[in-house]
Order: sequence, then structure tokens, then C-alpha cells
Amino acid sequence: MDDIITFEIKQATVAEDEAHGSIPDIMEPFGNLETNIRIDDFEKTGIVHNDNVRVVIKHEDEVKFDKVMPFNKSFGYAAPGCEILYNSSSGFMGLAMNQKNFAQTYGIGSGPSWTIDITKEN
Repeated sequence: MDDIITFEIKQATVAEDEAHGSIPDIMEPFGNLETNIRIDDFEKTGIVHNDNVRVVIKHEDEVKFDKVMPFNKSFGYAAPGCEILYNSSSGFMGLAMNQKNFAQTYGIGSGPSWTIDITKEN
């Protein structure tokens, strides 16, 4: 039997109008990103459905994704092919594209070296 490999995932942090965390998992086969930011913690940011947010995803220190998108109830609220931040059924914040694979489209992976920063756009 192979050894079990574990890695530490830093705890997510939230403040007014912002949240910071990591991407511990990709939901296959759809390519939706699962963050380690709990929905109940995200609510403390004051960001609400229909707000626009800037999402920056880094692998180590290299920016892999930087775009403004809506925050809404589910990825079904986004137009086909568009990105959205939503409340995942897992209890954590998720990112997806409607009818497309987010992870594959943008070359996003998962694990402790993948970080996410979410800030409210005015």
C-alpha cells in the first residue's frame, strides 16, 4: 500500500467586502471550483447576491485568473459560458461557468498552492 499523503490547507479569512482562501477541490466532471471559504463566514463580508466581485486565483504567486463576475444563488443565474461565484451545496463558496468547465477553461488546479481572493466591486 502506498503512503497516504496529506497537506495542510490554510484557514480562510474574511473581512468587510473581502474573503481569502484556497481551492482544495474541483468538482468533476463539471470543473466547478470548491473553495475553503464557508458560506456562513462569507456572509460576514457583507457581499450579497447580485453584487459583482473580483476573483483572483493564484498558483503559488502567479496569477492564473483575474476577472469580475456576479455573486448569485447558483451557476444557473449566469449566462451560458459566463462565470459566477455561488453558494455551493457543500456549504462552501464555489466558482463555476454555466455549461462550461471552469477548471479546464482557465487551467485551474486544486491543493494548498492554489489561492483565491474575492473582493467586492463598487
